[in-house]
Amino acid sequence: MQRTANLWEHESQTSRLLGMADGILMRYFVLHLPDTEASLKKMLASAPAGTRLWVLDLDTDRSRSVPPNAVFDAFVDLVREYCDRNAVQIRTGTMLPPILDECGFDVEDVMVEPSNNCGIHKKRFGEYLMREASLYHYILHGSPGIEDLETLRELLERQATDDSQLLQYGMVMVSAVKRFF
Repeated sequence: MQRTANLWEHESQTSRLLGMADGILMRYFVLHLPDTEASLKKMLASAPAGTRLWVLDLDTDRSRSVPPNAVFDAFVDLVREYCDRNAVQIRTGTMLPPILDECGFDVEDVMVEPSNNCGIHKKRFGEYLMREASLYHYILHGSPGIEDLETLRELLERQATDDSQLLQYGMVMVSAVKRFF
């Protein structure tokens, strides 16, 4: 009973804070919601009209490699496997606009963010992807996958740093504003 009371108190505080907000930033948030539509409807209901919303999250449909690269595709498949196993929705750019519309928000833009080895520091990008890959491998297989991820490390340390390979991780930003009814 105490846990339920604490949860309700926390939800009330969150609703109160969202009711006073004029802007909400969600970064890597949607990726971890258990039921995206129900969760967002509940959270955003108390946001006042005119509230601006920015959601930056993963959309593996926007991940790509040019030229095509099987090693990078295997990394994206690893991310998808994690998301599928945990019932996480990862098509943010596609699935979020209709949900936001139902929540009373007008979507202004869906942009692919420059989360790639050409738009940001190549070494940092490689380190970030290796951390992501190690984390997902550990969660799925119980080990950091040192040997399994060696080809990805080689790709990120060699090809991805010499401009012969574009690797786009698939981050998107959705911007919206709550309608005045």
